[in-house]
Amino acid sequence: MLTGPVPVGTARAGSPASIGAPARSPRRAGRSKAHALDCELSHVELADVTGDAGIVAVKDASARLTDVTCARCTTATLGWECGAHVTASQIGAGPGTPAAEHKPDCE
Repeated sequence: MLTGPVPVGTARAGSPASIGAPARSPRRAGRSKAHALDCELSHVELADVTGDAGIVAVKDASARLTDVTCARCTTATLGWECGAHVTASQIGAGPGTPAAEHKPDCE
């Protein structure tokens, strides 16, 4: 779960931070999903995530995401639960990811 600043290196346009399991890791099969709780992420590349989305903003969380992509995410780069407060721009679906965002049906 992400809560506040996450030190993953200096990320900026043209030099994104990469988050994902190492290629030879036995945990590679989808356990690198991030649950966002009051965080801000920018210039991030995710890879090899299964489940609801690469990043999931949970209910009552506030998340601001800019320039985030995922390669080989099975569902989407970004998803959120009903009640989450999400501001997102430049969310992309990298190679092997079917959608950039998975929006909930909250009606």
